[in-house]
Amino acid sequence: MNSPRVSVVTPAFNASATLRETVNSVLMQTYGDLECLVIDDGSTDGTNELVKQLAAQDARVRLLVHQRHGNQGTAQSRNLGLRCARGEFIAFLDADDAWLPDKLERQLEIMDLRPEVGFVFGDVYLSVNSDRSYPMSAQPLSRDSFRESMATMFNADIRAPARILNLQLAPSTFVPSPTPLVRQSLFANGLEFVGPPHLNTMYEDFLMWRVLSMRTQVFCMQEPLAIYRVHYDSFTNQFKLHHSIVDHLSGIEEIELCFLEQCQDVIPDEWRPILWENQKTRLLGGAHHTPWRQLPRMLKLAHRYGVASDVLLRRIRKSVFDLRYWQHQKRKQLLGKTGSR
Repeated sequence: MNSPRVSVVTPAFNASATLRETVNSVLMQTYGDLECLVIDDGSTDGTNELVKQLAAQDARVRLLVHQRHGNQGTAQSRNLGLRCARGEFIAFLDADDAWLPDKLERQLEIMDLRPEVGFVFGDVYLSVNSDRSYPMSAQPLSRDSFRESMATMFNADIRAPARILNLQLAPSTFVPSPTPLVRQSLFANGLEFVGPPHLNTMYEDFLMWRVLSMRTQVFCMQEPLAIYRVHYDSFTNQFKLHHSIVDHLSGIEEIELCFLEQCQDVIPDEWRPILWENQKTRLLGGAHHTPWRQLPRMLKLAHRYGVASDVLLRRIRKSVFDLRYWQHQKRKQLLGKTGSR
């Protein structure tokens, strides 16, 4: 069998409600020389059977599973896809998102015209619906307004993507996960996604985009290339619901440490104090939102950056403010009741 030009890597865990639309958006691309690698990450909801059905209908779909059909997590599922991919280019697509029909065709045009570019991504439409079985194509779509200037920022000069992804305080806001297309050669030296125990949160893809920005030229397309599904059961939403600000900041620290390790030979010396100061700024900014039960963890984290006392002071001030606000509201209620008599 001839190798396809593009390998699409799609991790799937209990994704039977959305996976058909996701895979169909790949198979219906205007550029068809591709393979769609769906990695069943230990699903128990019929995902495995669905992928087998899709593979029987289109030979470009391939089902991959971990040993003993285990649940290894998103990072290891993507890595399994990377090891089995045969394409010249690797594209990434989560099992609850979808591509626009000419996504690959437009990106490959850029890759062919600019061989120095190793990584290209673009904007997304947002699909907000609590019902995962409802087709994204059948509901209103929107765009985040802040991304309108994204391409201008990223394409300002050769090193702009690296500066933005690595020195901005919120790097996760800049690379929509359904859009990256990467030359396979960048993974030939063993580069893989990092998961537990080094990264214990949801940020393995953000780390990868940062590392790639240090190893190749990056191009950002202004137009939307995919549809990003926003729903209650999404991994991102569940993380926000069940994890604290301390979990988030600990995850960011893990990213920083992995980034420094993987890119130690190419990080400019002047960046290191900026990365350090950025982490201090995040900790100080998160002090107000830290639950009291999580404060010991927060202070331990802040101590490593020399801002533990500042974090504690900010948290106490926030509690005093909240108490005074509550007392003020209580007085207003009592005055209102008195005046109505």
